[in-house]
Amino acid sequence: MRSFFTRVSFILAQTNRLFNSSAARQAMDAAAAHAEADGMVDAVRGYMQPPLMLLGAPALSHAWRNGYHFAQWLRECMAMDTSLHRVQLQADSGLLPGPERRTHDGNSSYLLEEQQTPSGT
Repeated sequence: MRSFFTRVSFILAQTNRLFNSSAARQAMDAAAAHAEADGMVDAVRGYMQPPLMLLGAPALSHAWRNGYHFAQWLRECMAMDTSLHRVQLQADSGLLPGPERRTHDGNSSYLLEEQQTPSGT
């Protein structure tokens, strides 16, 4: 069952609140961190909805969504890094030779070389 451990730790944290508020706060934070990690794992596995175990606890559901969206954001960043965007970044930083290389102010170094050569030759 997905997120069973997270829900159990949340219920223990609620029970702990009756006896020790500082330990309850730490246990609630740990349960939220587990829910966030579950959201990241579920995003990788392709689950798009939070587990039923977390729907009864809004704090856990919110933490799961945060983890899910964070994993989606990381996936988008990785896709940008392996696409043409990476090639453009390498060209802008000067790692690629040729006319597509750009200087720090965004001008093409090829254009700068043309401007510096004498026009009479």
